[in-house]
Amino acid sequence: MINSWIISPEVVAILVMVVLIVYVRGSLDSHNHRDQFFYWSLIVSVIVTAINVAGCFFIVNIFEKPLWLYDLLQHLFFLLTPLMPLFIVTYIFRHLNDKMGGNTNYKNYIRTLIVLYILYATAVLIDWICNLDWFFAITETGTYIRGPYNVLTVVISIVMIVDVIIFSLINRKYLPFAIKKIFSVFELVFLGLVLIQFVFPNIQLSGTAAMLALLVFYMNFHSVALTTDSLTNLPNSEQLNSMLSYLVNKNKSFSAITLNIKGFKRLNQQYGLTFGDNMLKKISERLQELPNAVLICRFNNDRFVILGPSSDNDKYEEFFEILNFKLEEPFEMDEFNFPLFLDFEMVSLDSPQIATNVDEVINLISYAISLPSLKYAPIRENSHIYYLKCDENIQNIIYRKEYVYTVLNDAIEHSKLQCAYQPIFDTDGNYSGLSEALARLYDENNNTFIPPCEFIPIAEANGLINKVGKIILLKALNLISEEIRKGHPAPIISINFSFLQFYNTNLVDAVIDTIKAFDIPHGSLRIEITESYINTGLNIQEMMNRFIAEGITFYIDDFGTGYSSFDRLFKLPFEKAKFDREILLAVNENIWTRKMVGNIIKSFKEYGLKIIFEGVETKEQLAVIKELDADYIQGYYFSYPLLEQDFKKWIDKESHKY
Repeated sequence: MINSWIISPEVVAILVMVVLIVYVRGSLDSHNHRDQFFYWSLIVSVIVTAINVAGCFFIVNIFEKPLWLYDLLQHLFFLLTPLMPLFIVTYIFRHLNDKMGGNTNYKNYIRTLIVLYILYATAVLIDWICNLDWFFAITETGTYIRGPYNVLTVVISIVMIVDVIIFSLINRKYLPFAIKKIFSVFELVFLGLVLIQFVFPNIQLSGTAAMLALLVFYMNFHSVALTTDSLTNLPNSEQLNSMLSYLVNKNKSFSAITLNIKGFKRLNQQYGLTFGDNMLKKISERLQELPNAVLICRFNNDRFVILGPSSDNDKYEEFFEILNFKLEEPFEMDEFNFPLFLDFEMVSLDSPQIATNVDEVINLISYAISLPSLKYAPIRENSHIYYLKCDENIQNIIYRKEYVYTVLNDAIEHSKLQCAYQPIFDTDGNYSGLSEALARLYDENNNTFIPPCEFIPIAEANGLINKVGKIILLKALNLISEEIRKGHPAPIISINFSFLQFYNTNLVDAVIDTIKAFDIPHGSLRIEITESYINTGLNIQEMMNRFIAEGITFYIDDFGTGYSSFDRLFKLPFEKAKFDREILLAVNENIWTRKMVGNIIKSFKEYGLKIIFEGVETKEQLAVIKELDADYIQGYYFSYPLLEQDFKKWIDKESHKY
């Protein structure tokens, strides 16, 4: 308390703003006008608050200080105080304009405030020059008296804040959700501080209000930047998770709709990234016009997530219909002279009916959107929106995947993963000395094996495939080593390698070192690569050549399922091609398919490849394979896959035949 003036909040405000100036100065972008306004808002606020504090100190001993100095400080305070909110609201306007795509008329609001300030400043200068005591006066006893226009300083600050409130209300549908939360609370707090200053003029809070405004908006705007998609200005996945957590924790019912643009990658490649960006912006603009939407976010790439009323809500039907209408309307793109109709894939689920927590919501919609297009159906006749509703079936699939992952991880950690071996025969039924090692995962809870087609993709998706591959390699090499020690010919065993394993640049050295540790011939190992891996864009030829130089050759597995080009296929050094069972079924059913496959086999043989048919189960299939002049067969007709101990017994019997 200094002569009835309370200035401690102002002193604290000055210290906080000085720290903030030092903190942000090094990170400011000199080309970013918004950041520059924030920096100068701090500078102006510190100067004005310091003048106010100095004036309050001087008034204690008014007759011991030059009267003109106190008069100067007071008039500077009145002259500069409205500059604090003017700079602050300009910073806020610029930030909001950026978040709303730069298409607002915020400059008109700022021009109005500048004109208002000029009129106010003119009044202050006239009062100062003519000594009219409009704003304040000092009596002969040193008492400070508020002038009739003293209240204008507070009024102008209130007008500036109200200006921002009006702007945000008019443009509220374009504001990101996080910024709406700031405005729903902070403006009332700021106005509260200004009103306290008005009712209790001896409490100095102008600098405190400015400091609080700058600090809160700076922290929130930068927080919003981390949770907002920079292209569309929609909330990103982080903000989606926050909103989902809120809705789930509050036990709110809602629907989550995921939207995916069909063929977006192709359009992006054909017309360029700028076209793709503009398309995403236009879609986001339409989505923001949806009524009753709780949150609209860009989840990733061309995928959007919309949180709205649940399907049992009266508002859902209207909400869903408007959403479809918005998407079915053509898009006007600068790159086209005609309207562009886009195809969308849409997935919806209800919470808590189907998903009861955040992870379930994300997992369900992510899985559903990854399903093949055949799983979707047009939302109505002739519609280009394809729809799928998450139900208990999809939920059970997710639960099954999680269960299989748990079983697989446990098998890896506790050495429970098994290996089976399926012998390969020539077309006369003689064992060729070749076998394929196959991973086997036993489910102890259900007393059954989980198929590789189920657990291998899960291993690949969850970073476990390298561990699975290493376990099978060690088991296969150990078996080869045992057979050699028994005096048997070294069996040649082929192992499936995932394309993900080839991302390990040390793969060749690691495999060769492991083979050397078992002291077995390098030629006892073969590597199988699925045909679909050839189209991943991964350049594996150099690794293949290094393996071949060490005596380890390659098979192409599941040929006929991967749509690889013959040009790329024949450039890779494969020793054998394994035709998928689907090819075998096709040649049995159609004579023309049989002729076409026969020509492919002939071409392969001209390139020096041997042919293995997989999935041979009947005598009739074997006859067709002989007709096609294939070299080997693999299938139940001659032998099922055998677990390790059974395979060893089978090998012993085979060795006694010769």
